[in-house]
Amino acid sequence: MRLHKLYGEAIGGAAVEFEGANEVAVVEFTGVTTDIGSREIFIIANLYFLAVATSTKITAKVRRGAGITGTIVGEAVITPVVSVKGELTLTCKDIVGETANGTYTLTATEEKAAAKDKSELSHLRVEY
Repeated sequence: MRLHKLYGEAIGGAAVEFEGANEVAVVEFTGVTTDIGSREIFIIANLYFLAVATSTKITAKVRRGAGITGTIVGEAVITPVVSVKGELTLTCKDIVGETANGTYTLTATEEKAAAKDKSELSHLRVEY
């Protein structure tokens, strides 16, 4: 078992809608600082969501940086059970050099237009 130091955990707001190929930032964690050459950063993301009746496929991504434009660190896809609360857990590792006050973002996308799924208090945990 490997133990890591916890940077912290961020919890996203309730009822963040994501719809039809529009990637949406669900939760961000800021404050990652490393002062040693190559450092492994471990990210554990939990996307909790309510899938609507027309949902087809949900994609969750962890990005280095704020918003939806950062470098993709990890990605997972799920076919949701419609009209039911669901969960998608994504773990990934990012190797960074020295960084100050870095940010990681959990984003969500629904494949089908007009399917307005909602994120429900999703979590983003960062360790090193």
